[in-house]
Amino acid sequence: MDCHVEWPAIDPGVLSHLRILYPSPLLLDAAFDEEQDCAALVACGFPAMVEELRMDTVAQLMLWKWDNERPLKRLRSCVATSQLFRLPTLDNVTVQGEFQRLTRTSVLCVLEMHTKRKHKKYKEDPPDIRSQRFEMLRKKYSLLLAQVMINAELPVVSLINSLEDPKASWVHLFAARRGNTLKNRYKIWKPFERWLETHRSCLFPRDVRDAIDYLQHRVNEGCGKTVPESLGTTLAMLEQLGRVVEGSRISDDPVWKGHIKSWAAELASESAPRKPAEMYTVAMVISLELTVVEINLPSFQRALAWVVLCMVWGALRCDDVQAILPHRSSLSNYGLRLVLGKTKTTGPDKMQKEVAAFVFRTISISGEDWLRAGFEIWESDEYRYRRDYLVMEPTADWKKIRRKFLAPAGLSSEISKLLGMLSVPRRVAHGWELMPHALLLPDGLETFFSGHSPRNFLTSIAAAIGFSRDERAFLGLWA
Repeated sequence: MDCHVEWPAIDPGVLSHLRILYPSPLLLDAAFDEEQDCAALVACGFPAMVEELRMDTVAQLMLWKWDNERPLKRLRSCVATSQLFRLPTLDNVTVQGEFQRLTRTSVLCVLEMHTKRKHKKYKEDPPDIRSQRFEMLRKKYSLLLAQVMINAELPVVSLINSLEDPKASWVHLFAARRGNTLKNRYKIWKPFERWLETHRSCLFPRDVRDAIDYLQHRVNEGCGKTVPESLGTTLAMLEQLGRVVEGSRISDDPVWKGHIKSWAAELASESAPRKPAEMYTVAMVISLELTVVEINLPSFQRALAWVVLCMVWGALRCDDVQAILPHRSSLSNYGLRLVLGKTKTTGPDKMQKEVAAFVFRTISISGEDWLRAGFEIWESDEYRYRRDYLVMEPTADWKKIRRKFLAPAGLSSEISKLLGMLSVPRRVAHGWELMPHALLLPDGLETFFSGHSPRNFLTSIAAAIGFSRDERAFLGLWA
């Protein structure tokens, strides 16, 4: 294929100038598309050219472009093909070196390597990964709330900036508040800050009118019943930690407090009554017990069924389960003892350092010793490794595990999947057995239950058989 194209036959002076600007005819062809573009190109290079000569030059260039339309198209194709399949011809370039350069500069390669590095990091999670994640969450939202104070120019900003390590001081300013608490405070404040910036041209309320107008705007839009009190709590925290003078604090204004109480009462009366999580059925508990002792099922399915039963009889939430310290769990003739480390109300920085949950040794509806069978799974070499959480991520087939922290929301999803796999229990002469081909919760009925359903089972039964409210509250305290 001939990819050669001649230069246009125009005035030698004009042509020499164009050849300096455009080293090849292909580049000259790409410099203009229409007659107006060509006239502007010639006028830019030769502003003093006679009008008649300029018109002749434009006509000759346009005629050259039209006559060479097909050769120029072939030339572009030749250039693209040669550049696509040709490596640089420098002497110091090798195939290996060029491959390494491409992997370092290609966005797709960089993203793929970052993903693999991230997976490798997850496989090598340290034993205290849960505590590290909570600490990272606390630092993140401490700094975000610090930025709110900086934008508002609160008095504490000048004090923090005068310290040797302002970044660490901002984190310490929020004391021992949990990461989730700071996260909720930031999320309730950020829409308020955007509203102030849009409607009041400021980033912090200047007086009580700004706060009341914003909250009235939220109430008119139909906000949740907890929004007024949450905003009031957040404002009080920012003003207190921001060292706002007590007489100037909006959160202490009686008008503001009265509006919050009034709005909270109105929204509570209009909202639907609080509905507890749906409790498990007795058939589900029996099926879970039989799942634990069925040795032909995948190991993680049996292990997770044991965890759900511990949640049922210990009145535990998903967040409580992930606070259990496996290396301190023990099973005796009295029962199972599960030690919970850092939770919402316990931890090294709290008055109560830790609590323990107990499950009585002989508790069973089916008559099977599910407590011992499940505890042996969690005590096996595969499951017993040092960590500060209980449940880890499983593989896709649930036959093995990955040494990766499973967040409480992920644990709730895995429990929902487990419920969808439960088989119908059947009474036989010697006890109970599972019917493998009959699902207990078909057609997605497992979504009817939430992560709080196991905790609601024991307390609901206790209420039904006559235990008082104070006695039922003991079930969740693990004293």
